[in-house]
Amino acid sequence: MQGAFLRLLLVASLQLCHSRFLRHAEDVPVHDQQETCSPLTNHGTYSSVRVRVGTPPQHFDLVADTGSNNCIVMDCECAQCPQDWGKCFTGAGKSKTFELPKYKSKNPLLGSKGKFLPASTLLTFGSGQIAAHVATDEVGVGHTHAFMKNGLLLMVDQALRLQGPFEGILGLGRPEVKLSGKVNHTGGELDIHVPGYAEAAGVQRFSMCFNKEADGVLGLHTPEHPTRLESVGQIHWGVDFHGISIGEGKNRHKVKFCNPKDKQPGQETICGLIPDSGTTMITGPESQLADLYMDLCSKWPRCEKAFSEVSKEMHDLQAQGMQVGLSLTQHATVPEDLADALKKLQDAMKAGGKADPGNAADIADILGGAADVEAAKSQKDYMKANVFLLLLEHCEDWAEGVDLDKELPKLNFHVAGLNGAETELSLNPKTYIMTANAEIKVPEIKNLGGLNIQIERRKKGKVCMPAFQPAPFTTKLNGEVWIMGTPLFYEYTAHYDRGSEDGKVKPSMAFTHADEEPCGSCQNNRILRETHPSLTQKKTEKTGVESLRQLTKAPIVRNFTSTHSL
Repeated sequence: MQGAFLRLLLVASLQLCHSRFLRHAEDVPVHDQQETCSPLTNHGTYSSVRVRVGTPPQHFDLVADTGSNNCIVMDCECAQCPQDWGKCFTGAGKSKTFELPKYKSKNPLLGSKGKFLPASTLLTFGSGQIAAHVATDEVGVGHTHAFMKNGLLLMVDQALRLQGPFEGILGLGRPEVKLSGKVNHTGGELDIHVPGYAEAAGVQRFSMCFNKEADGVLGLHTPEHPTRLESVGQIHWGVDFHGISIGEGKNRHKVKFCNPKDKQPGQETICGLIPDSGTTMITGPESQLADLYMDLCSKWPRCEKAFSEVSKEMHDLQAQGMQVGLSLTQHATVPEDLADALKKLQDAMKAGGKADPGNAADIADILGGAADVEAAKSQKDYMKANVFLLLLEHCEDWAEGVDLDKELPKLNFHVAGLNGAETELSLNPKTYIMTANAEIKVPEIKNLGGLNIQIERRKKGKVCMPAFQPAPFTTKLNGEVWIMGTPLFYEYTAHYDRGSEDGKVKPSMAFTHADEEPCGSCQNNRILRETHPSLTQKKTEKTGVESLRQLTKAPIVRNFTSTHSL
């Protein structure tokens, strides 16, 4: 596969950048600015929008992605693209408006020097890479359309770790700051601008929201939102992130990370957050996720009780002179009936004989025998995080008939814009907890606090899990960066404003909770914000595991490469 990419890029002998160059005002097309929309089809790990390409139009379902900025469609010449991914595009001989510009190659390798060949680019995503030719054609979404000169990327090769369907991407990313007007290629420079769809179609403002059991809505030419959080990011849609609080009212508790008071000299923000429709989960640094899980357990009565019972059982075993190693498996669970679970835990440890002395020392520290009190407390807290994960994993044992929004506390993400405007993005438990079949593999925290904790998945039935994944993304100016994926769009309508060409209006975001602005539906290219009756009924009637969104395939993870800033 790598050889195929190399040959493709050597033959094309061109490297195109990622939609960085803004056109002059006189080049921007004039379009009807009336609000319109298009339905967003829910695929579980992402949502897609129906896009028209070519004349006459060929229709494709493209991933609606606010984390990238290109319009990509699968080309029928892509030999590496699986048939079950869906439909592919044919330009030559089928679309009257199709153009595939070719440029004189200066690359002496593979005998391509002097030949006229398509420009090509290699795009990197969290799930792998796409090689694409740069083409021109008509593209339309809802009632909007654009003649995308050098703006249609044809996927001709790929190395993606994805389960279909996947026909391409409609990038709706932030307009990037202009860095240069030239694109490098072998033997010289080429001045090529690769516009994104929103720019080419003259869409300044758009919105996006998802429904759990129905189509979501992509709004285009949406009205200006009264609240604006100016984008902190210069490359991505990003906001200043001031951490997470748990619960409501007087009982609200602030998790200890991302405190603005801890910002270091030279930093723009202590942490950053990217609202990204193309990422399935919420991602953050592993250590900060561990802190979040610890505090969630402390604020969840069932978890606090389970942790207390486990600690007591460990004390009792220690008092009996047993050397205790901690290996919590599916045969040693912590469901609602703790007595039975703790007996299984004790039996599992007895069956294994004496544990490794190193583990015994760790447990002794946790249970109060540590000379370093602070170290013991830290070990105990990390153990609490694992009790939280175990309780969720065994949700079928205790969640039947339980209203999870009342069972667990709410999470509040504190964010701010470059203009100083602040807001909270609150997620209910039914949004930040998901369910999956046991065979679905989701990355989990490892080596918490030095404890040798092993969590094995069941082979049958469903498990629950936090809709979080550890993903390192550290920048010099914006600190640790979180990515807020699809859960955000189930609770809020996210509004995006690309700003003005002259820079007087900065790119910004705004978020309206579903209680104030229901996602609604898109019918006949019009947004209907009325609450969907069937959705309301299902939301109130369902309890337990059945009330959660189900993860049916591996989640899509974003792979951002910038280490300087957003």
